[in-house]
Formats: sequence, structure tokens, C-alpha cells
Amino acid sequence: MVAEAKAKELEEKKQEAEYEKARRRAEEPVRKASIHSRIRKKSAVSRQAAPMMMMKSAMAAPALNAPVAAAAPAPAPVPPSESAPEVADAPEEPAKEPGVGEDDGFVDESADIDYTQVPAKLDGMFEKYDKEGGVRPTTIKPSAVWRKKFQKALLAQPSEKSLGKDDLRSEKNKAFDLLDALSKSGALAFENVQLHIVILHTHCFDKTLLHTVTRDNVNPIEKVERTQLIIASIVHGAKPADMIRENQRARLGDFNADVLAIGDDEE
Repeated sequence: MVAEAKAKELEEKKQEAEYEKARRRAEEPVRKASIHSRIRKKSAVSRQAAPMMMMKSAMAAPALNAPVAAAAPAPAPVPPSESAPEVADAPEEPAKEPGVGEDDGFVDESADIDYTQVPAKLDGMFEKYDKEGGVRPTTIKPSAVWRKKFQKALLAQPSEKSLGKDDLRSEKNKAFDLLDALSKSGALAFENVQLHIVILHTHCFDKTLLHTVTRDNVNPIEKVERTQLIIASIVHGAKPADMIRENQRARLGDFNADVLAIGDDEE
């Protein structure tokens, strides 16, 4: 039994040794091929490096024999008398105030009247020249019901209807919507249009017209003319003496000499 086991073990070792020899014989060609490829790569690299070294040596050789260029002479200093003349600075243009002289298409430069200041100017003139204090500002209160006249078509008969509070608000919104559409929300300016501003003053008398003439011996027309001259000087921006006719100057000068002299002290 022991002899058979030893013989079997020897047989297995012989088979393993033969298997190992066969495996080594199969791997030997692969190793040789890899060694040959490495040798070829090294030889190709050495062949490429040789021409490069030759080119570098050929380029460096003339540089050794080339003559050294002489240094350029330094530029001569400029004497003080030949220095460039100084250029005088151009005068600065005065800065323009914003809104002055700018043509934005929406401001009428010829109109120099600020209409929002007209009521205050009128009050100041009346305090100075209305000695009796008979002129009073008047508040305009429109009626609650308006009458609208319109035509439904170009050739239709005119129609009329009453407008209440809600109708007035609706018509006002329609008018502003139309202005907004025509001007493209303010991008376009309206030309050849007129804006009417109503400023109302009332000349009051303490008595009736008949009693003012008969009892006080006062001509109410002269008082009203004085008020008109004051208002016209503010609205038109002119002196009262320049707005009356020559044949009326003497008559108005008898009662309104101080009013006709408005603007003379400014000259």
C-alpha cells in the first residue's frame, strides 16, 4: 500500500514538471517579441535625436563667429531753450443749466409765462394798486349736471343728453384715453393746439349800481377799467401804457396814473 502511494505521488510530480515546461515554452515567444519592440523604439528615438542635435550644433556655430554689434550711441540731451512750447488750455465752455436751451419738442421756448404763478402775481398787484380792496378772487363751481350735444354719425341729427356724476367721470376718462392714444403715451407732441386757462376775479361794490352812481358820485366804469389794466399787464406780460390807444391815454391817465406807470421804474 505504501509503495503504491509513493509511486502515485512521483507520477503526479512528473506531470506537474512537464506541465511547467510546456507553459514556459509557450510564454517564451511573447517575451522575445516584447523585448524586440522595446529595442526598436529605443533605436527610433536615438535616430530622431541625432538630427536634432546636428541642427542645434549647426545653428549655434555661426553665432560664435558672428561679430558683436556695437552699442548705439545715447541720444544727445535737448537744451532747455529748445524745449517744446507750452500749449495754452482752451477756455472751458460754461455749463448749461438743465432745461435751458434744450429743444425737447415739448416746451414752447417763446412762452416765458409760468401760469401757475399768475394767481399769486395778480394778488400781489391788487394788494399794491387796488386801494379800495374791491377785487376778490372767485371760485368756479361747475354744475353737477351737464348737457352734452353730439352727433351719432357725420350726417345724423344733433342729439343732446344729460350727464350725471358717473357719466361725467366716464366722459373725462374717455377724453384722457384719447389724448393718451393720440400722443402715444406722451411720446408725440401736439402742435397748433391751444390751452385755455380761466382765472376769475370779481370787482365788488359796497352799494348797488344806482346808489354807487347817485349817492357816492363814483363812476363804476373807471374802477373796472383800472382792474382790467392790472389783469392785462399780468396776463400779457406788458406795461399797461403800451396796451391802450393814444386817444384814451389822457382820459385813463386822470384816474389811473399810478397803474399806467407800472413797468417804467424797471427800465
